Amino acid sequence: MAAVVMTGGTSGFGLPTAEHLRDAGQRALLGSRGPSADGDAEVLALDLTSLDAVRSFAGQVRDRLGEQLIDALVLNAGIVRPDATARSADGHEMTFAVNHLAHYLLLRLLLDRMAQGGVVVLTPAAPTTRPSTGAWRRRVTPTPGCWRTRPVIRGRSRGPPVVGRRPTPPPNSAP
Repeated sequence: MAAVVMTGGTSGFGLPTAEHLRDAGQRALLGSRGPSADGDAEVLALDLTSLDAVRSFAGQVRDRLGEQLIDALVLNAGIVRPDATARSADGHEMTFAVNHLAHYLLLRLLLDRMAQGGVVVLTPAAPTTRPSTGAWRRRVTPTPGCWRTRPVIRGRSRGPPVVGRRPTPPPNSAP
């Protein structure tokens, strides 16, 4: 049974993805701030607004998996805030902290537990793409004086998912 670690798998587009993984016989460990709508999921506490919580989650994943390696790390959770005033527990701008810093840290903490050929998928979802709320129809308007590195989201994703594989050594290579 393959092990998949996923953020953002308890709601939005991540929920059917997590259900599909479970139905396909994969072991999915879901990081979440709250309970999952899928009662069969293995849900671990994760608050991406705190780097200490990310470290704690990585420790819980290691404990739960034991010697089993991670076959896929799906970094799907994300937020979009129309302002730059909210701060994370560590003092970083909230959207940047959740969508980038927390996922980067989680990847770094679990990279040594990835299986050879393991997959890392980065697809931060956001309230603008949550089908249950219809929020993808809303236009996010920045607060005056707030800088943006990407255009305003208008009913489409923020770009293609970033997918990477841990390199598999060539056959007959020395360790």
